[in-house]
Formats: sequence, structure tokens, C-alpha cells
Amino acid sequence: MDITELDELICQQLNRHDLAQCLRVNKKWHAVFIPYLWGDLSVLEKSSTVQQQVFTELVVEDFLYELQHQELQKDRHDTELHNPSSMTSPLTKYGPRIRQLPSPYFLRTLFRTARTLPQPQQTHGTVDHALDIMRHLYRQCSAIQIRELTLEWELVEWAMYINVAAEYLVPRTQCLRLGTNGSIAISCSKLKYLLSHCSSALEELTLHVKVTYDEEDKEQENDQEEQNPWTRLKHLTLKLKHEGSDSKSFWPWLWRHCSEVEELRLGDLTPVFESLAEGIFAHMPRLNRIHFPGGTDSERIGAILSGCHQGWKEVSISNVHLTPSTKATLMEHCSTLERLVIDGNCGFTDHEKVAFLARCPMLREFICTDITWCSNLELLGLGAHAFIDQDPDTGALKTWACESTLKVLRVMIIDIPRPKMYLPGLSPHMLKEEAYPGHGLEIQRQVYDRLARLTHLETLVLGEVASKGLYCVGLAMSLESGLHRLSNMTALKELQVPHLIARSGVEDVQWMTKHWPKLRVITAFSMGDFDKE
Repeated sequence: MDITELDELICQQLNRHDLAQCLRVNKKWHAVFIPYLWGDLSVLEKSSTVQQQVFTELVVEDFLYELQHQELQKDRHDTELHNPSSMTSPLTKYGPRIRQLPSPYFLRTLFRTARTLPQPQQTHGTVDHALDIMRHLYRQCSAIQIRELTLEWELVEWAMYINVAAEYLVPRTQCLRLGTNGSIAISCSKLKYLLSHCSSALEELTLHVKVTYDEEDKEQENDQEEQNPWTRLKHLTLKLKHEGSDSKSFWPWLWRHCSEVEELRLGDLTPVFESLAEGIFAHMPRLNRIHFPGGTDSERIGAILSGCHQGWKEVSISNVHLTPSTKATLMEHCSTLERLVIDGNCGFTDHEKVAFLARCPMLREFICTDITWCSNLELLGLGAHAFIDQDPDTGALKTWACESTLKVLRVMIIDIPRPKMYLPGLSPHMLKEEAYPGHGLEIQRQVYDRLARLTHLETLVLGEVASKGLYCVGLAMSLESGLHRLSNMTALKELQVPHLIARSGVEDVQWMTKHWPKLRVITAFSMGDFDKE
């Protein structure tokens, strides 16, 4: 018990119950272990009402004592009469040891009960317990650590809390979220005030609010220019709604402080897209991952894609029909792309999709399917002929740049004839006719040959969980259809074929587990007593 480092090592292995037991051994053990019991007070949210009340009274009494002491200092001049007591309160003594506190909402609820507690006679006037007591608590907890902080209702229902959050919480926060659904309105001046208190600890920032602009913002456009640099900010999420006149200074101010951002997730940003495009080019040299939502204008996407300095590593686009010029801009980044997500109908042809596989030497993930946006397989699927990608002169498979790098492939390969497929209720238009006998098996084997060249593939998804019904123009995934051609895919860990009418039986699955030693997941085979093909 005389070696501090050893004490810390031991206490880190004990839960709160064990720590409490150690306090009862003797006074020496009590003195050693009690600071560690104060370390994490976030557990109060799940504690008993009695424990919560004890904590509340302790904090309130400490607050009222400080208030009383301040009053005495104002009214008396004899230092002996208003010197603080030699006794130190538990909160004053152990506050600096506290690392975690309950949520602001929980604390506010607790401290509202402070109105019913007796106050010293020397204390006069009413106080805002829920706010001033929280301020007092945060001031005592100088070592508090905050991984995530979400502010939403506080921005409008408890206006003065913004000052407390800015002074004590925001500077210690690693992940800051302002708003969750875009319904909360905040002016540029208040938004800038909060963000100006962020420190170098900030790693993630999410703005999901309705931004307003008023006369007060004009007066403060030149204020709060100096702030701590956000040297660790890597992830920025912007889902903004906008009202009123646009601010001439706020958005450029924000972009200037995002020089370390590497990943950008966007929502509805129509009013600030032009400013963002300029900001990316001028102030975000490290940005290499971006996510576009549905409903974004294709030309604006093209402008933002053009602003990347070092080439995009990850691009995700959801349900936006891209123009030829925007697709061409994206294609310019093939040399650096590592992850491409085409979510829904984005206007890519089969050959354009295959072009990314053929031209991206760094590509690790290719995700090109989401039936939730559209039920038309022709729009979302990838035709087998295009996927096979044969040289028209020699008939050999063309070499793809990603053959040795691709680890995740998620795509619906369609247009494979399955002429003898039968399933009750299956519509004739869902089937594809063979050009000649054996044509369907020939195409399946060519598809297997193409897949076999992806020797480092770890995850293969050939269907969609969200699909309505089954689709019968894909691979049968059976040895009879050519599954054995994939024997060299020894890195495969996960195989998903949801809603695919596969013909895999016990023998086929046994073959998979034998030849793919790392395989851990096989998902959603739709098997049955179908007629033999």
C-alpha cells in the first residue's frame, strides 16, 4: 500500500463492489482505496434512489457551503471570522479524481430536487440549483473525461446551459454532437461560440441542426476568431438545415479549422454546398473519405469530388443519379480508391461498374447493391456478361487491377439463365431463357472463373437481405454448376447469398468448409426440392 503505481494497478482490476469492501478493512486501506471509488460516477444513473440522493445532498451541501463562504467574505472584514474551516469536503477532496460523471440530463433531474433541501440561514435569495450546482460540480471535477457529448434540447430549452457546456464540457469532449434529427434551431453566433471552446481533444464533430442567421450574428462575425486548434479532428458529419440569410463568415470559419479532417459525411447541405466545395479545396488537404446522401445534386457532387488534393480513398453515394461528367470525375480517382459504395440506383451501367474493378489497383471493398431503394434488379444488379469481362478477340478474362487487393465484394450478379428452375408462384418473366442448351451452366462457370481470380477475397455477398422475394437469375452455388472452380479462394471468411435460389446441398457446404478453411459464416441460402437444372 506504499507504492502508488502498484495501488493503481490493483484498483484497476477491482469492480466497485470489491473497492467498497476494501474500504472496510481499516483506516489505511480506506485512505488508499476511496479515491478510486470516486473515479467513475456515471454508474449513479443505474444506482438506487438512496445512493442518488446521497450524492445530490453531498454536492448541494458543498455548493451551499461555498456560497455561504462567499457571503461571509463580502460582509465581514475580520479574516479570522471568514477563514474556511480546516475540514475539507469530500467533493473538494476527491473531485479532482473524478473521471466520469452522469449525463447532463440526469444531473439536471437530480439537482432539481435540491430546491427542497434546507439552506443555511446565512444564505439568502433564490438560486438556480439545476444550473449553478452543475457549474459548481464541473468546476470541482478538473480531470473529467468526456468521450461523447450530445447537445440537443439543451440548446433551446435551457439557454444558459450553453455557457456551462462551453466552459466545462465542450473543451474536454472527444466526440461532440449538436442535434440528432435537424429539428433544433441554433444561430450562427451560438454555434460559433460553442465550437470556439472545442480543444485539441476533439476527434469527431457532428452538426445536425437547423442553422439560423440574424442581426446578432452580424455583430459577432469578427468575434471568437482565435481558438484551440482541432489537431485531432478526423471525422466531420454535416446534416444541416438552413433558415434566413446566409452567414458570410461562419462557414469559412468552420472550414479553416478542419485542416486535419480525413472523413466527411454529408446530409442536406444545399445552401452551403458551394462554400463547402471551396472549403475542401482550400482548407482540407487530408480529406480522403466522403459520403453523399440521397437527394444530393449530381453537379454539386462533381464539384466536391474535384476538390480532393490527394485522391479519394473512400467514396459512398446513395441513390443519386450521377451525370456523365460526375461519373468521369469519380473515375479520375481510380488510382487511389480503396472503398467504393454505390448504394441504390446511381445511374451506373454494368460496364461502368466493372470499370472500377478493372482500374482500381488499391480497391479493397466494392459494394454495389441495396434493394431498399429499388426493386428493379436490372437497375441494381450487375449483368453476368459484363462481370465476366472477356477479351472480345481472345475470349480470355481481362485482368482486373484489384484482383490481389479486393477483400469485400457485395454485388448481385444477374442475367444467368436457369431454364429448368421451378418454384410455386414464380412468374415466367423472372426467368431468363438459354440461347442454346447448356448456356446457363456455361455462364455460371465463367462467373466462377472470374470470382476465382479474386484470391484475397474475405467477404462475398451475392444478394440482398432487404430483397422482396427470391431472384432466380443468379448463381446456383453448387458443385454441379461449377462451384469447385473457387477452390483457391482460401481467404474467404463470410459468404452471403440471401434471397438467391441456390442449389447448395450438404455435399456442397461440406466442400466449402473443406476448401475455405477460414470460412466462419454462411448466410441465407434459399434451398428446397426444386427440379434439377
